[in-house]
Amino acid sequence: MTISSFNRNHGGVDSRERHEGDLGNAMTDVNGVLHINVTVEIGLLDPRLDFIGLALVVHAQVDDLGRFPDIGSRTTGNSGGRLACAVIGRTSSYKVNKAIGKTSPNIVLLFGGILPIILRQTLYHIL
Repeated sequence: MTISSFNRNHGGVDSRERHEGDLGNAMTDVNGVLHINVTVEIGLLDPRLDFIGLALVVHAQVDDLGRFPDIGSRTTGNSGGRLACAVIGRTSSYKVNKAIGKTSPNIVLLFGGILPIILRQTLYHIL
């Protein structure tokens, strides 16, 4: 599930119009590990919703960030098929963010299936 139910077009992180879950393109390191840092601002999401339980999707192709008029660009950024999906979860432990002096729950991604080795060298899109 992506947060596209608000009838917005797909876009990049800095796009004026985008789905709240549009995070742009990312690349894995030499070990095939993806490092991302995402901050969810209060008010960006419907306050009745939470991102816990939503999906993180890894696509096969580079996202065009909704820059073209075709339906594929406006919905998924023509980012191709889904290579892997994860559910966003929360652990019962907490971590301290020293930069802002606050405590927050640890967030985990629960992947199903096996991630293909091709992800180690592929640019991909996270919804």
